[in-house]
Amino acid sequence: MRILSLCYVPGDIRQIKSLTASDVWSYYCLHMDVVQIVDWIDASFSTETTSVPHWPLTEPISSEMIAELHKCPARLMDYLLDRLAG
Repeated sequence: MRILSLCYVPGDIRQIKSLTASDVWSYYCLHMDVVQIVDWIDASFSTETTSVPHWPLTEPISSEMIAELHKCPARLMDYLLDRLAG
């Protein structure tokens, strides 16, 4: 289950005021949610304007967020760092 679906009811933004992009990134890393992390990386460096990403994918990936990748297994961390470098 996605973290945002646990924390957000459409039309009631008050429920996610305390949730930051870093919190979501950390959650994805802890739960090894590769699909969400790769989507975020792709959205951050995409040159396409056909699709508009939703929050938190619109937030830039910070160096602190990249440091969270150490919570992933080594092979997964290497894969994601390669995606970031790509």
